[in-house]
Amino acid sequence: MMARDKKSDQGQISDLNHWSVSMNPKLSKACTLFVLTLSLCFQVNSFNFNIITSVTEDVITKYSSVCVYLMYPKHHQVSYHLAKMKKSLSDKGVFVAARFIDREPEYLHSTRNRPFHVVVSSDIHTKYALSQISKTSDLSSGTWLLFMDTKTSLEEFFADIHIPFDSDFLVAQHSSGVSEENYEVSLTEVYRVRDTLPLQHLRIANWSSVSGLSWTTSNIQQRRDLQGIAIRCVFIPEPPYLSVGGYHGKDPVYVNGYSVELMKVLQYRMNYTTNYYIPDEISYGTEDENRSWNGMVGEVVKRRADVGLNLFMLTTKRAGAVDFFPPIFNTKMMVHVRMPGIDHSSFRQLVSQFTPLLWVTAIITMVILTLFLSATWYAAVRYNYHREVVSYRMHESWIYTVGIICQQAHHVTPRSWPCRLVYLTVYVTALVLFAAYSAIFISFLAVRRFHLPFTDFQGLLQDGTYVLGVIKNSERESYFKKADIPVLKQIYKSLIEPYRSDPPLRDEDGLTRVCKEQTYSYICTQVTVQGLARTLPCNLVEIPQAYFSVTVSMIIQKSSPFKRLFSHRLQELKRSGLVDRINKQIWPEDTDDAVQQARPSVTLGTTGIFFVILSAGVVLSVLVLLAEIWWQKQCPVRRRTSRED
Repeated sequence: MMARDKKSDQGQISDLNHWSVSMNPKLSKACTLFVLTLSLCFQVNSFNFNIITSVTEDVITKYSSVCVYLMYPKHHQVSYHLAKMKKSLSDKGVFVAARFIDREPEYLHSTRNRPFHVVVSSDIHTKYALSQISKTSDLSSGTWLLFMDTKTSLEEFFADIHIPFDSDFLVAQHSSGVSEENYEVSLTEVYRVRDTLPLQHLRIANWSSVSGLSWTTSNIQQRRDLQGIAIRCVFIPEPPYLSVGGYHGKDPVYVNGYSVELMKVLQYRMNYTTNYYIPDEISYGTEDENRSWNGMVGEVVKRRADVGLNLFMLTTKRAGAVDFFPPIFNTKMMVHVRMPGIDHSSFRQLVSQFTPLLWVTAIITMVILTLFLSATWYAAVRYNYHREVVSYRMHESWIYTVGIICQQAHHVTPRSWPCRLVYLTVYVTALVLFAAYSAIFISFLAVRRFHLPFTDFQGLLQDGTYVLGVIKNSERESYFKKADIPVLKQIYKSLIEPYRSDPPLRDEDGLTRVCKEQTYSYICTQVTVQGLARTLPCNLVEIPQAYFSVTVSMIIQKSSPFKRLFSHRLQELKRSGLVDRINKQIWPEDTDDAVQQARPSVTLGTTGIFFVILSAGVVLSVLVLLAEIWWQKQCPVRRRTSRED
């Protein structure tokens, strides 16, 4: 079939040449030029258009592309075969357009879908056009398939063409041993790590007219080797994420911390080197009124640095200026204050273990059981079927009932069965009430309760005595400064802006100031406090409702060619458990509850109310004793006086 197509093409060209000879000389020259141009379009790079169409269809299916550009040099004309190829792709539901390859490159970004470019020629005009496009546009914005003659050297053809590292650029060439029965094409992936480094090429697929497309490996995920290039990393010292062991002038000599441990693993797997430096402006970076970025974000935006090592809050504005690695932490940005004193026990806390309704129910139950005990005793005495050893009159029965409720035993048991049943009912009721009260009260002693100065942002603003510390020119500061919520905006005006002249430079400084100043609060992530818990001079407590959720990660240059590879490798580290292992090294398990100090022993403050009740009972019993003595002394005098009267 391919042989017939080839003969047919040659026959058409021969007929056109014969027709042009029979015309006048000027028209003959024009027709001859047209025929030569047309012949270039019929067969490019010794590829049959049926083969080009079949290979293109299979590769498009692999990449799931629906937007295809058929690229050809400007001096070529759209041939019958190119139109036929366009129709064949359109019939498969693919949007196809034919364009000059040397046209202005802005069209490469004119579609929302990632375009698939099919270049059917590899002549000198195509080479020059690709060279110009690579200088003015990003070839990684689309997928490329170039059909090239096997006689053309890849290194020679792409000598002046920069193929970015993250590009999907495939070159189709004839394989050895081509026959009419089995036509074979090899697909080679080409790219450069940097524009100054040699061209890299990897054979990733084979196509044959018999078996179709056979993919041997994936694309960018197999690009492991960055050939030792230097990645410039900007950072500011921020324990536990980043700390500096020493300086040589202004340059850090030894850098360690959480982010560095991640970079070391990536560096080992991807073969690159790192150059660390600290920016002149020590801040994370915000956008000013002139839409210019400062701090570390500004260093990455201005392409002085490739990667920002600190963990940055993911925000819409930042995402428009730089790219983010996959999320490293999803955490809460919480307000922290110094741990206040533990609440001491009081009489209110003793009775608050039961609700008022339950207390009333328990007291009514005690009264009813007292009445029943006294009534059954009176019945036994009245009908003389049991003689009790002790009396269960009303003024005595309530003492027995209260004693049972307080888990006191009695040396005498009622003889009558009605009284015994009442006793049993009182004991069971007392057991249930005592177990419930004990469980709640033990939890009260075991769980520490703090008297927080406020519980949310509204309370922080209403309190008015606390300063809210934030790092200057950070996204946390912008969160309050540019907030749409009136409470947050007022917090910035009242508790943040007046104190911007002396802001903390890093989280460790802010948390240390919380320990030193009674009315200073600081907002940072939970994981930061956990990592610094061992170095802080005091214990902190979180304000439960004064927080907002954040996602943090490292940043990289916008549209960096290495972004996809870094993201892929970082996801691999997460799946393999290496990120969890680094987390445990930096944040040991015993710091998970770092904001809450270790469980203290029960103190006198928490049990003081019991000693107060005990002392009050002793004093009251002494007073009652004195009253009884006085009463007993007065009784004989009164009796003598009554006799004399």
